[in-house]
Amino acid sequence: MRDFPITKAGRIMRFLFLLTLVLWFPSLSTAASRCPKHFRWNSQRLRCERIGTTGGRPIKAKPKKPSVTIPMILIKPGTFMMGSDKPTSKKALKALLHRVKITTPFFLAKYEVTRKLWTGVMGTTPFEKIKCSDQCPAGEITWRMAIEFCNKLSKLKKLKPCYTMKGDAVLWDRKCKGYRLPTEAEWEYAARAGDTTHRPSPLGSYAWYLGNAAGLQARPSPKDVGTRLPNRWGLYDMIGSVFEWVWDVYAPYQETPAKSFLLNPVVSGPGLERIFRGACYLSHPSRIGYHRRVSALPTHQFRSIGFRLARTK
Repeated sequence: MRDFPITKAGRIMRFLFLLTLVLWFPSLSTAASRCPKHFRWNSQRLRCERIGTTGGRPIKAKPKKPSVTIPMILIKPGTFMMGSDKPTSKKALKALLHRVKITTPFFLAKYEVTRKLWTGVMGTTPFEKIKCSDQCPAGEITWRMAIEFCNKLSKLKKLKPCYTMKGDAVLWDRKCKGYRLPTEAEWEYAARAGDTTHRPSPLGSYAWYLGNAAGLQARPSPKDVGTRLPNRWGLYDMIGSVFEWVWDVYAPYQETPAKSFLLNPVVSGPGLERIFRGACYLSHPSRIGYHRRVSALPTHQFRSIGFRLARTK
């Protein structure tokens, strides 16, 4: 086959073509530096690719564990009158008015433990039978479950757990800085926030209770935390919403001589029942007050019983 000579015009065209290659396709050694921001050089495909892809396909990032945040209020030491001077029942007789002094500052959660927080820590939904958003307080919680939650949350936050469980017995290290339940005295001191009356007023502005929790529904239902007014110290739903477990065993209050104080009282002695406080969205107004005490076995589970977290400062 005969070769045809390349004309002068052909040489010029070939030269321009080679010059174009040199100008527009950088060498492999400098290609990476020519990729725009958020891109990198793929030497196999000879092209710039967006960071976070492989062969043009997105890389699945490992899901991050949701951060657990618990807004808390510092409760400073102080004195208050605990209980009531007007007992209305046999149980109320065990809540007679007496002087209490809180000498150690502590933190108390701004809100009750929500369903979202519970599930994020424990991975369970014991409250799923009652329809409500994940910002509703976690109900259907036993006292024992609340203790287990406190310990697990402490470990997640790299704090020492405050409770040691030995069979049915639960021991509390009072010097522990981890999460715990408030004592009954701490709870009432914080709930009152300096209030010397029977309960907050107007009640419906501060609490979800039987009188306002039904709305357009035939049956009252739990509501999102923090949707009523806070008390003077910035704590929400201390009255109404759901009952809140505290640490103490149910027993009559200790008698105190006139003008003397009980210092940081805690009831941990003999007794099977534990105390829960604060009324709930099913409570009648006549059964709502800072001083009211209710008790049940540590394994008692009901839709309107939850809890609030505390920590020693």
